[in-house]
Amino acid sequence: KVRRMGLEMGYDLVMEYIEGDDMGEKALLKSMSLEKKIDVLYQTVKALGFLHYRRFIHMDMKPSNIMVKPDGEVKLIDFGVTVNQGHVPYSVTGTAGYLSPEQIVREYVDESTDMFALGITFLVIFGGHPLRQSPEDLKSKHFRNEAKYHLDSVEQPAVTVFPDLGPVPELAELLAQCTIPRRAKRMANTGALIPRLERIAKDRGIPLNGADD
Repeated sequence: KVRRMGLEMGYDLVMEYIEGDDMGEKALLKSMSLEKKIDVLYQTVKALGFLHYRRFIHMDMKPSNIMVKPDGEVKLIDFGVTVNQGHVPYSVTGTAGYLSPEQIVREYVDESTDMFALGITFLVIFGGHPLRQSPEDLKSKHFRNEAKYHLDSVEQPAVTVFPDLGPVPELAELLAQCTIPRRAKRMANTGALIPRLERIAKDRGIPLNGADD
């Protein structure tokens, strides 16, 4: 609360200052090595797991919500639309291009909701593009019906090609599993992803920040 001369004037919002850049910046992506991007993926998954352990769903995973500090540490940011696990949204919440089918049809959200957006987020970081989900699409009954069908029935990943991951096809396959529309067949949570990431990195000799924690 802000007070002046004993009178309550309103509120100031105090936020953490994080030095560094976000992964939505094209210059940063262009300058970053494949190995470092894989490390950013690993740290992001661990941060998301920390959130999920406390039964929160981020709901807005995208490159610009991943900050990288000068020392290489990753910070997951922007919890403005974060909700409790199992929450049923009243409206479409998140960013077009990264939305899971359940977000589009406003069904309950869980850890796999963030996993879907994680897959699309790193599709972009590894050289691809977001899904085609325009604001106009999200208002379309046909588009919502299609999303409902995908959520109930489609077991093929929404994306399979991660352009920059040609040298590491096993990682591309792993991330593709995050983008399966049918929730029951999707990569369920960070706990299923972390050990497989660690194994890929070990086999490839890629150092991961915090892998020994």
